[in-house]
Amino acid sequence: MNIVSGDDNSPSSPDRNLRLEIIGGISLYLDGVPILMGKRKALALVAYICAEQRRFITREFAAEFLWSDFAEAQARGSLRQVLSEIKRVLGTTEFWEADRTSIKLDLSSVSVDLFEFLEQLKSGKLPNRLESDGNFISQLIRGYEDMGEAFEQWVRNFRDYIEKCVVTSLSEIYQNPNIGNAERRHSAEAALVFDPLNEDAARWAMQIFAQAGDVAAAIKIYGRLYEKLDSELGMDPSELTQELMVKIKLGELKPDQPNDSTAGSPHIQSRSQGLLVGGIRKPRIAICPIQCLGPLQVPEYFTFGTLDEIASHLATMNDISVISSNSTRRLSETNKRFRAELADLQTDYFMKGTVRRSEEQLVISVQLVDFHTATVEWAKVYHATNADLFDVQGDIASNIAIKLIPSLHSAELRRTSHCAPDDLPAYHLMLRAKDLAFGLTRHEFDQAGHLLRSAVAKDPQFSQIFFSLADWYSIRLGQRWSSHIENDRKSLEDAARRAIYLDPENGRALAMLGHNLTIYKKQYSLARELLDKAIALYPNDAETLMWGGPTLAFAGESKRAIAQAEIARSLSPNDPYLFRYDHFLGIAYYSDGDFSSAARHALASHAQNPNYVSNLRLAAASFVADGKRDDAKHFAQLAMDVDPQFRVSEFQWSNPFRNEAAGKEFAAQLLKSGFPL
Repeated sequence: MNIVSGDDNSPSSPDRNLRLEIIGGISLYLDGVPILMGKRKALALVAYICAEQRRFITREFAAEFLWSDFAEAQARGSLRQVLSEIKRVLGTTEFWEADRTSIKLDLSSVSVDLFEFLEQLKSGKLPNRLESDGNFISQLIRGYEDMGEAFEQWVRNFRDYIEKCVVTSLSEIYQNPNIGNAERRHSAEAALVFDPLNEDAARWAMQIFAQAGDVAAAIKIYGRLYEKLDSELGMDPSELTQELMVKIKLGELKPDQPNDSTAGSPHIQSRSQGLLVGGIRKPRIAICPIQCLGPLQVPEYFTFGTLDEIASHLATMNDISVISSNSTRRLSETNKRFRAELADLQTDYFMKGTVRRSEEQLVISVQLVDFHTATVEWAKVYHATNADLFDVQGDIASNIAIKLIPSLHSAELRRTSHCAPDDLPAYHLMLRAKDLAFGLTRHEFDQAGHLLRSAVAKDPQFSQIFFSLADWYSIRLGQRWSSHIENDRKSLEDAARRAIYLDPENGRALAMLGHNLTIYKKQYSLARELLDKAIALYPNDAETLMWGGPTLAFAGESKRAIAQAEIARSLSPNDPYLFRYDHFLGIAYYSDGDFSSAARHALASHAQNPNYVSNLRLAAASFVADGKRDDAKHFAQLAMDVDPQFRVSEFQWSNPFRNEAAGKEFAAQLLKSGFPL
């Protein structure tokens, strides 16, 4: 069959349809006829837009995404050729459009085989292939893994996401008592084909078999699980699973009588104040700094560094809510208010640990504790040298994740391994710089910048140091402490892009870059692409979610901005930078027209840091909009005391609002509050 050409088709009309098949490669059909056969880049572009359900993407993003290994000019030229090929087949209408800046596709006219498959599964119908095909996920977009680093990374992330969707749907089937036992059993077995270490699925399958009278099959499932856990993780099944096995062997499960012990971990699901995943509450965990037991001191980069790294690892997991390390860095079991502080953080679990140092090595003891029952869920002792520290941190995070998420996929664990710094003193400099910068006083803040630049010189291959440097420039610019604004903006972007280059899965750096592209370049579409990718990588990281708030707010997505900023703040209630969280939340409410809430959060930010100048301006504008002119004038005066050189005309020239009218209204409110033009 030949490619459909533009000569054979008039420009498409809304009643025509596309069908995309991505299970086993990529195929595209227009009204049942295959098109773009052999045009791999074109097919990849359409597949990405449809799979991600993006109404449009920018040309800049598409060029960088599909030709990440090419020079910019060459990538743009290749993109033009691909768009020409697609236009020749689809025409230029509401169905498909590519203008000078963006690429658009009418998704309502596209059917996707994978989405139909997922809808069928969600409705309770189990496709036959799931019971036997453990490689189903690897068949998605098969054969396109060589399209470049960026596309390859997206394929991996997309497959991980779809696997979670499938496993979630399967769990909803096998836990539903209103579905027949045969379908429930098949779904549990299919989940085990995907992930043989899924204890939740194993328990349900054991229970269903036992209640049907097939004890031998239940024991067989337990045996396979036992062998897998032992060979791959060196651990036994959980106490919950072992208790169920005992009940089955003793004949204590009656036919068709539910057994609560198989329903996962009910106490986790009901207590947690975390985010919802598939209708289930996520366990909420706090990582406490490891305490040093003398007499030899342990480097600060280990005690606080371990805290940061473990929290960062766990923040990439979809099924755990992680309290920001900035909010737990002062927690100590020696403090009489230790449990009260954990309760204030709405903690379900916490990790604590100690470290002893000898001349030769470090001895690290860690425990994962259920806050509500004081039960030690997992514990381990590590022996390490300085060179082993980052391996130890990753192993601790992985073991905690496995304990809290029995169905955790090995792919997720691999994705959480971070690049360790080659120069630990550089890491120490970074931690010292962060402590200095928290105070937001000019002298100490400048010192922090010197330390970060020294850290970069010592270890130019560590992504997190460049992220911290970019954050430093972001605050420096926001405070208007920069004497070379354009140079500092470039330095900020260079540092963020370097962090991403060194670690393409650095969600915080991606979100921060998106934030600053919004503020300083008004590149809303690219910023949104970066934000979506960041949240896919770090779905429960307070800082990643925080950076995305203004990006969404200024682009006009105020409801999502509020929701995201609220979650970010809840995950970091004791953060030294909490004033920034409240400020960003205020921006989100302001963009939504809720000026009273905007002013409330601006006041909260001001109480935490009275010198945060961008927040003072937000407070003034919010009070004007809320009809409180005297309060507005008060905050305008405070802002001018801190930054007497500010003029509204500067804001009018560079305001970050995508909606021009909203930007003009904000400027008018600043003038009404007393700021000079």
